[in-house]
Amino acid sequence: MSGTEQKPVAAGHSLLKWAAREQDATVRMVCGHAAERVVAGRDEVVVAWRGCLAQIPAALPFELLVQGVARVLLDHTWCEAPWACDWTGLATVAHVSDRLEVVAEPPEGARRPKQVLDADAMPVLRRRSLVGLGAVGEAGDPEPPDRGTAQQRLRAAVRGLAADLPPALEPEEGWTSGALDLVSEGCVACRVCVRSCPEQALALETGNGRAGLGFDPSLCTGCGKCLTVCDARALAERGRLGPPALLMGPVLLELFEIRTCTRCRSPFRGLGEYCAVCQFRVANPFGSTTPPGWVPGS
Repeated sequence: MSGTEQKPVAAGHSLLKWAAREQDATVRMVCGHAAERVVAGRDEVVVAWRGCLAQIPAALPFELLVQGVARVLLDHTWCEAPWACDWTGLATVAHVSDRLEVVAEPPEGARRPKQVLDADAMPVLRRRSLVGLGAVGEAGDPEPPDRGTAQQRLRAAVRGLAADLPPALEPEEGWTSGALDLVSEGCVACRVCVRSCPEQALALETGNGRAGLGFDPSLCTGCGKCLTVCDARALAERGRLGPPALLMGPVLLELFEIRTCTRCRSPFRGLGEYCAVCQFRVANPFGSTTPPGWVPGS
C-alpha cells in the first residue's frame, strides 16, 4: 500500500460528522431497504442505514444527541427483524425519553421526503457555507465520539447526556443493562478472567501482599466469558443489573492476601512456595501427557 495508511472508519462516522454541523435537526432513521417507501414529517431529515436498522450500534442514537441533534426517531415501520436493544429503557437512563423515540407509524401530515440521505455518505456542506459564512473542514470541527469498543461508546454517550442530572427513573420492570451482577469468593489471582473479558470490565490489582479483583459494571455486556474460564470457580452471577449500571463506577469484588511464587514470581493465593501451575510442573517435570498407546504398568 502506498501513501499514508488510513484507519478504519467506525460505523456511523459520516452521520456523526454531519450531526456536528447540523444542530437542532430532527433525524428519522430507517432501514436501507425501506428508503423508497418511507414517509416523514415536513422538517425531518430522513437517513437510511446501510442495512437493517436493528443492527445499528447501540451508542449511535445517543451520540447524535450529544453532537447536537434535537431528536432521533428510529422508524421500524418496515423492519421485521427483532430489535436486540431496548432503546426506551436506555433513553430513560440517559434522560432523553423526549428526544429519542422508537416509532412505527408516520406522523400527522407525513409525506414522501424530497431526499433520503445515506448514513455512510452524508452531505459535507454546511448550511452557512451556502451563503459564504463557513466551509467544511475549518478549524474547530469536533471529532465524532466514535472511539473505543461498542460498550465504551454507549457508556460515554449515556453518561454525557445524564451528567449533572438527578438519578433516572427505573425503566419498565424486567429490563436490564445486560451487565452481570458478579460476586467472587475464592479468587486465586490467576488473571484468566481479566484477560478473557473483551470489554476490560475486570481488573486485578496487587500490592503489599494483597490483591483486589475489581469489576466495572458499566463496561460489562453480559457475555459470561469470565464465568466460563474461571477454573477456581470463584466467580458467580446473581442475575443481571438494572439500566443504571451504565452510570456506575468500578466495585471491589474480593480483597485477599497473596504470596509470591518462588519459581515464576507470580502472585498466588494459598500456602507453600509455588503457585498452582508451578506445583503441577514440579510434580510432573516430564509433562502432563503420555506417549500414544501407553498404559499403566506397561
